[in-house]
Amino acid sequence: MSLSAPWPSDILERMARAVNEVQQRLHKAAQALEAGNVRVIVTEGCQTPNDPAYFRLHGIDPAAIPLLCVKAKNHFRAAFADMARCLVDVDCPGPASAGLFHYKFHHAPQNIW
Repeated sequence: MSLSAPWPSDILERMARAVNEVQQRLHKAAQALEAGNVRVIVTEGCQTPNDPAYFRLHGIDPAAIPLLCVKAKNHFRAAFADMARCLVDVDCPGPASAGLFHYKFHHAPQNIW
């Protein structure tokens, strides 16, 4: 079968079911909450919002809002850089902070830096 030939209907149906199942799993594991003009996606576990489609799945169009805050490391840049006027890095305490001063190193030598 060439790439330009249409996919068989059974394959298309299986693909559509698989995509729908993945979307339902993502949607169940996360819900968009709204208070005034603030919308927040709350998740059951760690999810990486590296794609604008993740926000669209929850009814948020990242290109149509004035401010989008994403709690992620660097992978989001490729997907969001073209639609953003600027990207602002914020370092927050937590298990993946880039600021080593957030951590207490009990066994590190004092002159390590």
